[in-house]
Amino acid sequence: MKYQYPVCPKKPVTEERFGITIQDDYRNLENPQDPEVLAWVAAENAYTDAWFDQEEVQKRIARLQELKLGPAYDQVKEWAGGFLCLKTEEGIHSVVFRDADFRNEKVLLAKYDIPDFVPWFAAGCPNDDRLIAVLGNYDGKARPTHIIMDAQTKEILAQVGNGFAGDWDPAGKRYWYTRTDVKEAPEAGGGQDGSPSASISSVWFYDVETGEEVLVFEDSHYSVFADQHVSPDDLVIEVMADYSHSYFYACERTPDAKEPGGELFLTAPLCAAAREMTYVGTAAGRRWFIDKEEAATGALIAIPLGEDLAARELVLPGDPARTLESGFCLGGKVYLITMENVASRLYRLDLATPAAALVAIPLPSAMGAAALLGQSATEAFLMYESFTEAPRVLGFDGEKTRELYRAAETDYDELVCEQLWAKTAAEGDETLIPYYMIRRPDAKPEGNAPVLMYAYGGYNVSEMPGYVNRVTSLRVGEWVRAGGIYVHVSLRGGSEFGTAWHEGGMLMKKKNCYYDFIGVTEKLIADGWSQPARIAISGLSNGGLMVSALMTMRPDLFGCVIDSVPHTDMVRFAEDDRGHMYITEYGDPHESREMLAYFLSYSPYHNVRPVAYPPVYIQTGECDNNVPPYHGKKFAARVQELNTSENPVLFRVLAKGSHDRGSGAEYWQTAAEMQIFLEKALGML
Repeated sequence: MKYQYPVCPKKPVTEERFGITIQDDYRNLENPQDPEVLAWVAAENAYTDAWFDQEEVQKRIARLQELKLGPAYDQVKEWAGGFLCLKTEEGIHSVVFRDADFRNEKVLLAKYDIPDFVPWFAAGCPNDDRLIAVLGNYDGKARPTHIIMDAQTKEILAQVGNGFAGDWDPAGKRYWYTRTDVKEAPEAGGGQDGSPSASISSVWFYDVETGEEVLVFEDSHYSVFADQHVSPDDLVIEVMADYSHSYFYACERTPDAKEPGGELFLTAPLCAAAREMTYVGTAAGRRWFIDKEEAATGALIAIPLGEDLAARELVLPGDPARTLESGFCLGGKVYLITMENVASRLYRLDLATPAAALVAIPLPSAMGAAALLGQSATEAFLMYESFTEAPRVLGFDGEKTRELYRAAETDYDELVCEQLWAKTAAEGDETLIPYYMIRRPDAKPEGNAPVLMYAYGGYNVSEMPGYVNRVTSLRVGEWVRAGGIYVHVSLRGGSEFGTAWHEGGMLMKKKNCYYDFIGVTEKLIADGWSQPARIAISGLSNGGLMVSALMTMRPDLFGCVIDSVPHTDMVRFAEDDRGHMYITEYGDPHESREMLAYFLSYSPYHNVRPVAYPPVYIQTGECDNNVPPYHGKKFAARVQELNTSENPVLFRVLAKGSHDRGSGAEYWQTAAEMQIFLEKALGML
């Protein structure tokens, strides 16, 4: 059947840039308050409602709620005799307190306890069991806010900052936080990468006693944003020049200060030039960093307190077979979390031997993912999960791990999880791309299995094994038990294999990510596991850009596209509030004719043609503070207009959705719709 979609208002704009004519038929969709746009969005949501059998949706929601995981804990920090945690459940973020045994829980701040405010992070005052600071975002606002509040009464004492990091001074009298302010760049040369504006990062503190906000320092470099790392003896400020390189500064303590812990003061920079380093912690009189300038997969270096990068000691040389991902210090010792063929390993650094060695700490399996959630004085807290093992919180005392919490009782140990490799489809490129394939032991390559694929490929982010598909909320094990195959692709653009892996999928090499994905898909088909009509692809954010680009590049290769909160207009994205951040990864379409032409060669919105597209479900949120919803709107309108197939192109706009799949009722509705849509598209329903 030919679908009759709601008529979208169309007000074409033509732009000339570097002698290239750019046609933008749906520029008007960038105004979310335009009455015509609001009416069209309402009509699209009603159309999507009507496409689904609502009884079927409600049954799916009931099934999902039966299978729902317990909450995820994205932060675990020692406070008030227990732990201050950030909890995510059903897409809803809240701040909770869990007791010392991690058993009993008290909600301190639920979503919208503060109207329209969504918490992201929380820090408890070290010497006050009532006082907490919460970093979060007001719906639709481009920048976050730090809120100082009484956790018992929920009284807001102050709202400060707009940066992405904050923590308390160990003395408990000051809350340190960052700001990132967009400023017009000088006319001569512009900002970073020649952009007309850039962001400047600064560090402040809020004085609890006086209510005063004090500027500590403002960095002189154009940057993405600032972070800070607080320990009892140290505060390290990180100013990110892009998503890989940072400037580091140190605030040290004077031993004769009157307040407990000593007064903080700014020292000289730890490194004067932006460098690809990750701060691990401070121990044994040294600051420890993972340095990818020393080695592409990371070397461990140590800088004595009071010194800068020039005095660094190379402690652990790089190893091509092991990517140093992160680390922490505990009990005066250094621990490292590494990636080895896209799986996590945990090690203790042994400095007792003449050459520093790594001592392995066992994790539950060899194909899982581990990440640091926080620390107490005696333990580090790790998140762990795999494709077949439910997420859990592990306490680690420096020698062994113990399970504190598990999100589900079901593991899928009978399933086959194997890592395979495929050659990229990029012309003249022999790079092998790893991918995980999860299947039933009785599955055979008979050419017709339903396949769900997922990848991200960008921003130096490693996409590790996960128990749940991040887009559709499907448990991987349930999908596979039902007869499907799940494929997780480790594209270039991430950090899985170090610096070269990231750089191979960014800027003028961004299309490598898409050719990598195509290469894996073609190998699945060549190996006899499936065929295009039975392959679904899923992605969100930068991964949404990926699946949007893939469906315009190779509409013949896929049988379904689930596309969440995507970037799609790679000409206009630089004008967005966070455009100055994204150009460090993608490049700047204002910089040169060559770069603009490269963007136009893959920008999904500009590459929609009158061809047959597979079934597509596109989802965005009106309150998305990361990728403005116009990206999804413009792409959906153009695909609906030009698609020549009889396949559906559905568009869902969540009224309260941010850079996510919604929360509460919206979360369940979105998950149910995505799952039903892909199963119908692949002929499973």
